[in-house]
Amino acid sequence: MTTPAKVVKRGAFDRCPYVGIERTLAADPQAWIETHRLMAAIESSFARRPMPETVRAYLRKRLDGEARKRKGRGRPDAAQQVRDMYIFARFVRIEAWLTARKKKRGLKGWRFIRDADWWKGPPSERAARMIRHSLDTELDWESVRNIAYRLRKNGLPVV
Repeated sequence: MTTPAKVVKRGAFDRCPYVGIERTLAADPQAWIETHRLMAAIESSFARRPMPETVRAYLRKRLDGEARKRKGRGRPDAAQQVRDMYIFARFVRIEAWLTARKKKRGLKGWRFIRDADWWKGPPSERAARMIRHSLDTELDWESVRNIAYRLRKNGLPVV
């Protein structure tokens, strides 16, 4: 049984490749460090600095097969939250424009876009399809619409 290692306090701009991993493991010893992050830290530090004890102990557990990735979806990271806020802002704007257009002139559309796959359905569906088309992500239009509806119901997240 090993004793927990003391975490060395480092500055905010420390260039040690293990700083982020060391902080993560200090905050939660059961945390899962992604393989690409771990390998990048190991490769960038060869022969520069010794590996901190917390990272060494984690690597030992990982190689022995004792470290397990937690089950579940996990918390959304900052990039996902920004993407969701962007989707919500665009959705509200486009849906309002399509709703007003439907009342004034209808949604028949310009002849060059009538056959486009994103120019089908009611205003909320069209808005989601337009955003999905412009983002070019792995999300389908229903997921885009669900993100916008969820943020409309629960409010914007605090980042």
